[in-house]
Amino acid sequence: MKRLIILILTVFLIISSICFSQTKGFITDISTEYFLDYCNEYQDSMANDNIIIEIGKIAFLIIFILQLVLIKKRISLVEIIIYLLICVFQTFLIFEVQSDGCSITKTIAYTKNISLLIYISVFILFFVYNVALLICNCREKI
Repeated sequence: MKRLIILILTVFLIISSICFSQTKGFITDISTEYFLDYCNEYQDSMANDNIIIEIGKIAFLIIFILQLVLIKKRISLVEIIIYLLICVFQTFLIFEVQSDGCSITKTIAYTKNISLLIYISVFILFFVYNVALLICNCREKI
């Protein structure tokens, strides 16, 4: 059951990142409801900030494949730690986008980017679920 939940969450993450790839991407902090300033219109590093969702898609695709390969086995502590490291890396990338001038909240609010909202929400669920698995796994060892 634990593996099935991880499998379902990764499917949602992959699908939402694919859908995000079909949008115009992030908007900047200076955007308003009436003026949408997309990050990919700039020449600097902000133009490449949409790539963080693509990196997430690749990382969660690896997790998805790993879940399918190990479907009959019990989730190990090492596996949970790897998932949490991927989550920490993806969180770092998300904060990097925010510090670069893109706005995730404005992108969701002003462009009605449902795929980004689903991606962020499911990503948080994935992270919390793996932390809970880590705590439960450590309790069983004690």
